[in-house]
Amino acid sequence: AGADLDWIAFSFDHEQFDEQLRGGQGEQFLDDQSTDTARVELRGALGSVRSRAFVSHYELDSTRLKYTRWQWGGGLTYRPRYQVTVRLDVDQSTTDFSLPERASETSSVRSAVDWYTGDGWLVTGYVNVNSFKDDVSADEKLREAGIRGRRRFGKLEVAPLVAWYERERGAVATTNMRVEIKATRRF
Repeated sequence: AGADLDWIAFSFDHEQFDEQLRGGQGEQFLDDQSTDTARVELRGALGSVRSRAFVSHYELDSTRLKYTRWQWGGGLTYRPRYQVTVRLDVDQSTTDFSLPERASETSSVRSAVDWYTGDGWLVTGYVNVNSFKDDVSADEKLREAGIRGRRRFGKLEVAPLVAWYERERGAVATTNMRVEIKATRRF
């Protein structure tokens, strides 16, 4: 259930199922589960700037897993000219597990600039940073940056990409470069 107005949206959802064995053996494989989700989002615009902010709460209670997750974030979009859009999005979440006991946190920052060239190309430059922390596993960070394009030539779509990725997980770090050109024929 929920409502979506021009500047605010909110929703609540409850789902529940209880499994019962109809006959035979295997009761240990059955799972009872209940989930509750609530979300509120605020949106606004002023001139060529659009913004949004949200918070959500999710609870899962099942036979083998139980946790509560809070997630919040937001974003800004700025369009200084018809051909250019600048975006910034941030998200954060915390999850507290009570079955099995542990906690985790995630965060991400994503930024991009889209440029619609006069000759039909969409060119996007982007930078993303993500992190993950958990009580029972190594911390992880991912950084990426790249430029991708897309253009249609009749039924043929061409999409070049140049990207750099850096991943750290505990004491292990990897760096990758990727260059690709995708060609897709549309029917």
